Amino acid sequence: MRKINTGKKNICLCLAVFFISLAPVFAQKKTVLAPEAGNKSWNEASSSCPPLLAGIWSNSSRFVIFDTDYFAGENVNIPQIVLRLYFTWYDDRAAESEKYSEKYKREINSDTAKSKAEELQIKYIPLTQSDQKSGAWDILIKYPNRKETYHVPVAVIEDNLYLNFLIRDTSFFPTPDYVNEGQILELSDNINSFWRDWGLSKGILISPSVQKKELTCLYFSNEALYKIRYWPCTLDFDSNAKANLIDENINAELPKHLKLADTVYTCTLGRRTLIRNTKRETNEAKNEFLKNAVYNETLLPQTKETENGSVNYFIKTSTILCLSSPYLSRLADTRTMQEIVESDNSRRVPDRKPLFPPHGILDFDWSIIEDPPEDWNRRMLDLGK
Repeated sequence: MRKINTGKKNICLCLAVFFISLAPVFAQKKTVLAPEAGNKSWNEASSSCPPLLAGIWSNSSRFVIFDTDYFAGENVNIPQIVLRLYFTWYDDRAAESEKYSEKYKREINSDTAKSKAEELQIKYIPLTQSDQKSGAWDILIKYPNRKETYHVPVAVIEDNLYLNFLIRDTSFFPTPDYVNEGQILELSDNINSFWRDWGLSKGILISPSVQKKELTCLYFSNEALYKIRYWPCTLDFDSNAKANLIDENINAELPKHLKLADTVYTCTLGRRTLIRNTKRETNEAKNEFLKNAVYNETLLPQTKETENGSVNYFIKTSTILCLSSPYLSRLADTRTMQEIVESDNSRRVPDRKPLFPPHGILDFDWSIIEDPPEDWNRRMLDLGK
């Protein structure tokens, strides 16, 4: 009778149990987007349209109006989106209020959808302090027949609206040793600090847009530019968590977690605090980068606590940094949206130019037919032989 080696059997059993117990640990490393908490953010957002977003915005593919006079539910604004089709030769009112469609009949033809226009709802959450020329907001959009709330962060500088932008972390501002009440301080280098990426969405669309999976934040020093990658994680958001960026003459303490559109992002693995694999650009590349970027200038109110009480002062600096061309521009046209649509749709595409240029009076000699050449019936293939 064959003997069973119980020692080896027990070892194999222990190893099997060990690897099975490790399976959940490795499974946790899979990156999963945090669940959307749209209801809470939606209730906290403001329904009133910011003054900087008023008017008609346009690009080569659409018109967008945020401050329409049509509301749904508890005074939630309904925006209007008009698609510019056929190389801007035809305008389709694709998203608008149902009451607006009743007032102005929407044209239904082979170029437009047979269904009703989409009725979107939007709210706003300010991302930074706004002034008369610049500001940034997280636009919350609810689409019909969808429970989720979708986020489209936007920045406005004068009459241009941007989607790819960053916002400065004001916690990196230096505290002056002495300052007077109401004094305006201008930073010697208003770019050196940590800039947080808010460029999440690809556009303001009539359906949910594709969002970026990662964020790229920037840290400016006196000598270089650092690009820091943040990716989604399932960790609980900790606003006090810090990560260290260590390089030549650089030892900066940056936020470890970022929260954008109810998703938590991190720049390190697990409990680590050292940022790795950062992309370092030289000072020349940094200057070239800033030359192509667009940023605002604003006054930020600050407070300094002293022995005699608090002192209020201002810092003249930049808070918004836009990295690409504008997504939308504000129209200077005084016409209403309906007048623009009727005017555009009344146009007709001009006829194509003739394939051959016109010859005027045809110069034709009948002698060619009456007395044709001897080789008039030669084949084209025989010519030149």
